[in-house]
This record gives sequence, structure tokens and C-alpha cells, in this order.
Amino acid sequence: MSMATTVVLCVIAIVAAGWDWQTRRLPNWLTIGATSLGVALSALPGGLSVSGALLGGLAGLAVGMTAFATGILGAGDGKYLMALGAFFGPVQLLYAMLAMAVAGGVLAIVESARQGTLWVAILRAGAGLKHLLTLGRFGQLPERTTVAQGYIPYGVAMSAGALFWWFMGGRA
Repeated sequence: MSMATTVVLCVIAIVAAGWDWQTRRLPNWLTIGATSLGVALSALPGGLSVSGALLGGLAGLAVGMTAFATGILGAGDGKYLMALGAFFGPVQLLYAMLAMAVAGGVLAIVESARQGTLWVAILRAGAGLKHLLTLGRFGQLPERTTVAQGYIPYGVAMSAGALFWWFMGGRA
């Protein structure tokens, strides 16, 4: 994998984490731009193939938009997963998603405890899991009274998990 790809992925992950932490959103210019960069950088020698980057992006989009449709992730998070897939490829993206899930769990516990909503987060996670596993047929996600209440900036966890997996040898 080229050094340029590593540097670009690190910059994207830091910007995405910071942006999501501050605004609780991941904008299209970031997610679509990152996807385009991932595909473009895959053409460099020694890296992921262009077809691998495209398949990774499609895999990320499929998982991300399914999670969005069931209310588990925001649309920006789903598109950010597409961007990360363009860097990892489909197989390594699955492993990176496991690291993202662990980072997300830690972040959820810390942020919920900080907000004083740990019990709400636990109930929401259980309802969300039931909702996801039944493809939205059973269980409802609890409504939030405000945008910030109960919201975990998952872009932070996605960035942390992706970088962890990248540097632990998960490069395509």
C-alpha cells in the first residue's frame, strides 16, 4: 500500500471524526470526496485494485444504507462506510467494521455516561439490535427529544476503528 494512500486515509479519518464530533453530521462533500479519493488512489502501484475499491465501496454502501434504513446509523455514517470500503476493499472492510463496532461500543458507554443517559443508551442499543436483526419488522427505536440527546457521533468510532485496522495490517 502506498504511503500516499495511508496519509490520505489518516487525513480523511481525522477530518471525519472532528467534523462529526463538532456538528453531529458527516457532509456529502466529505463522504463522496473520500470515496472518489479511495477509488483514485487504488490505481497506484502496489495498492488495492480499482475493482477492489469499487467493490469495497459498494459493500460499504450496502451495509451502511441498510443500517440507515433501519435507523441504526445516520445517512452520513452510511456514506462514510462506503468511503472506507473504497480504501479497504470488501473483505478487509468487514474486519475493519468489527474494529469500528468495538470502538463504537466504547464511545457509546463513555459518551452516554458523560451525558447521564447510560440506561437510555443500553435500551436503545437493545431495541436497535432487535430492529436490525428483524429488518425493521419488530421493535422500534426510541425517539430522541433533542438532536444531541442519546446521539453518539459514530463517525469518531468509525475513524478510530478504521485506523486501528489499517495500521494493524488490514491494508488490502
